[in-house]
Amino acid sequence: MKREKKVLFVILVMIVLTVWTVPAFAALRWDYLMTMGGNLDFEDNNVVYVDVMSDADVNDVDKMTLKCELQQYKGGWKTIKTWTETRNSPEIMYTKEYMVEKDYSYRIRLTASAYKNSKLLEKVTEVYAEQFYQ
Repeated sequence: MKREKKVLFVILVMIVLTVWTVPAFAALRWDYLMTMGGNLDFEDNNVVYVDVMSDADVNDVDKMTLKCELQQYKGGWKTIKTWTETRNSPEIMYTKEYMVEKDYSYRIRLTASAYKNSKLLEKVTEVYAEQFYQ
């Protein structure tokens, strides 16, 4: 139950941030994507839950792909796990879990791709949620 509450909270925060910040900044940042974000939630048993989302302009986009790279810092950032999901929708959101080691920093690198009628309109890569896990 604790895990479900955290996921719902993250989703709610992303929705609220989208509503408040998109009108002011979306036009300056990207052409078709509206928001993109992610969160890392570490559990005591060395499991990290990775929550990611992205959405785009509903009038221009009919398909989204979101690639998530979980990265670990060991003398440099290295991708330790990659997930990619596609939806026939202008929004995409998913949660994954992965076993990690303690005493390292982790972050997620997201690449969102927006399509209309199978034509790539925009591809954006950003880094989110850098945290040290101990």
